Amino acid sequence: MNGCFGGCLGRVLAFLLLLTLVVVAWRWGPEAWDRVSETTVASEATAVESSPGMAEAVVERLSGFLDNERVGDTEREMSFSGEEMESLLRYELVGYIPDGVSDPSVRFRDGEVTLGLRLAAEQIPAIPELDQIRTLLPDTVPVQIRGRVLALEGPEGALLVHRIDAAGIPVPRRFFPRILQGLSLLERPDLPPEAVAFPLPQGIRSVRLVEDRLVLTSRE
Repeated sequence: MNGCFGGCLGRVLAFLLLLTLVVVAWRWGPEAWDRVSETTVASEATAVESSPGMAEAVVERLSGFLDNERVGDTEREMSFSGEEMESLLRYELVGYIPDGVSDPSVRFRDGEVTLGLRLAAEQIPAIPELDQIRTLLPDTVPVQIRGRVLALEGPEGALLVHRIDAAGIPVPRRFFPRILQGLSLLERPDLPPEAVAFPLPQGIRSVRLVEDRLVLTSRE
């Protein structure tokens, strides 16, 4: 896989990683993002049934999609399911998922993305609503994060996080700004504090969720 392809797809799918990093930020704060952002995402893929073989097949599809755009083809679109994105996390980005985070899952439904994962209990931050049950938590805690992709002008996108659940307990929205602080790849003061902004790579005009599909549109 060429480096350009890997880097491009990594940015298009950055919001999936950022969702995972939201959880890490509970424990380590903005410096966690600095540590991960120093590493270039060099291999990405998708698969319908979370299999390495099917992941490689989707890499080929997307590589052709970007290559055709670079030689001047007209605008086209490509879409992926949540299951395919789950395969991306499980088989191609596993080396970039921080310690203490495991079993990622991704679902798209009605234009909403839901990321599930398990977080090591010792990494759960000091959130008052969880203090009373902290000693009852298992070794790993199920976490679910939900959000929507926002359409922005220019080659940019954003993820608006509107719900975070830890061990089935909703995290109050007032904690979101602190959790998300420092995770955006772009400075967008016009966005709400619950939004995480990211740049789109060369060759991609937009990224959006349509019902249960992540849709990439190449530039004209």
